[in-house]
Amino acid sequence: MENTRHRGYYEKTSSQDESARDEAIENGRLSEDRHSAHVSPAEVSKASGHLTREQILKTAAKGGTRPSSPLRTSERKPVAHLSLWEEYCTSLETNPLLTKSLTSFTGFLIADQTAQIVTGVFLDYKRLARMCMFGLTCHGPMCHYWYKGLDEVVLPNASKSTAAVVLKILLDQLFFAPTFLVVFWFFLKLLEGHPEAAYTMVVDKLFSTLLVSYLLWPVAHFINFRFIPSSQRLLYINVVTIFWTTYLSWSSCQSGQGSGTEVKPVA
Repeated sequence: MENTRHRGYYEKTSSQDESARDEAIENGRLSEDRHSAHVSPAEVSKASGHLTREQILKTAAKGGTRPSSPLRTSERKPVAHLSLWEEYCTSLETNPLLTKSLTSFTGFLIADQTAQIVTGVFLDYKRLARMCMFGLTCHGPMCHYWYKGLDEVVLPNASKSTAAVVLKILLDQLFFAPTFLVVFWFFLKLLEGHPEAAYTMVVDKLFSTLLVSYLLWPVAHFINFRFIPSSQRLLYINVVTIFWTTYLSWSSCQSGQGSGTEVKPVA
């Protein structure tokens, strides 16, 4: 009798445990179903990488375009749109010598053409070609290595200081300016077929030309060495050269020396 009572008690307990287990499992399923029911279409869309109709309509109502799915966005490659100035600065870093040579070519083209127009000279294309050739093959490379050397030698750890700027100006005007003038005259006279005339120009005009250039270029180079980035100095020099060349041609014409006189850009 006692055994029968115990057996009935255990069977009842087991039945209650199984019922509790079934109820817990059912409650878990209901909880998962409720969670799934509360997931928004946008969240489902985000997880699947597709757009819902509601998202498209909302975007269109705001005046936007159809947004791309995350998967499509990750597959796209960014396209760089650089401005002309950004491309020029990039070229100065990747191909400095060639870029500066082409800059001088363009600078001398504009400078001499402007000078001829201001002085009333019908365009002398041979003279223009000689000036452009000088800018490309001499002015650009010479200035590139000279100013690069100054930055590396003269107080490189304080290149923008007053002492560094003044010292660079002195070295530039005492050594580079006269050397540049001699090269300029010999180059042009050689292309003209009169190399012997270059010696006469050096003897007769070097000192007077340097005195005139000292009125402009020390001030121009103070701005150059103090404020202009090293890679962009040649561009700045060419801009100053345009005005300097135009002035020299105009001055030469006014003094009666002849409108066809070739000018002397001094850097």
